[in-house]
Amino acid sequence: VINTTPIGTIQICQGGQSTITADPGFSTYTWSDSSTGQSITVSTAGQYFVIAADAQGCESVSAPVDVTVNPPLPLNISAGGPSQICNGEIVTLTADF
Repeated sequence: VINTTPIGTIQICQGGQSTITADPGFSTYTWSDSSTGQSITVSTAGQYFVIAADAQGCESVSAPVDVTVNPPLPLNISAGGPSQICNGEIVTLTADF
């Protein structure tokens, strides 16, 4: 049996990435996106799993990890006073999601 960390579903922000790592102790690792190695870094939505083989060639398949990519949140910024100021003047900016 091979497990991954994290398990289940992970969410990343658009433009971000996350690493999925399989248990150690196997000779080869082949991921569902054709990557090889014990870990992969993902930045696109999808379902990722790994097939790992031991030294005798016996294979084990992990449960899938679902990756969701979330779009950026809209950000509204407003000035708590005049939007044009001179050097030395202060205005408070407020950000709302």
